[in-house]
Amino acid sequence: MENVDTQDTNNLWRRETPGHNGWARSARPDDPDKYYMVSADCHANEPTDLWLTRIDKRYLERLPRYEERPDGLVQVTEGFRPLSIRPIPLDGEDLERGKAGRDPADRVRDHDRDGIDVEILFANKGIQMWATPDGAFANAMCRCWNDWAWETFADY
Repeated sequence: MENVDTQDTNNLWRRETPGHNGWARSARPDDPDKYYMVSADCHANEPTDLWLTRIDKRYLERLPRYEERPDGLVQVTEGFRPLSIRPIPLDGEDLERGKAGRDPADRVRDHDRDGIDVEILFANKGIQMWATPDGAFANAMCRCWNDWAWETFADY
């Protein structure tokens, strides 16, 4: 992954910590007395075909999907209302961080830059999948994600 200029003007606000002046410690990575930082809402970008390639074949027809409708593209998920899909253009550091969601080394690089010591990972595209009222189907989808997440991130 290419490095984006660390002075990306669109993201300078991220480097400001409200109330830092006068604090005995901070979240800044270079602070010798840095707080231990836990990021408790991180979303890993799964491979697009994660569930298609891993789920029990009896559930294939029930997996979330995209549909083109007269009012635009929507994601259809069992047990959840259809979600409109709108492109969100990213550039600079936002684009770099978005691409880093799949790669453990890139995530670690971002965490080092931000002073994050540990993170709790959640699904990204799959987060609405578990709205289904069918516990066995939900469990099958969770197993796919958990297995992939463990295989991908366990060593980190």
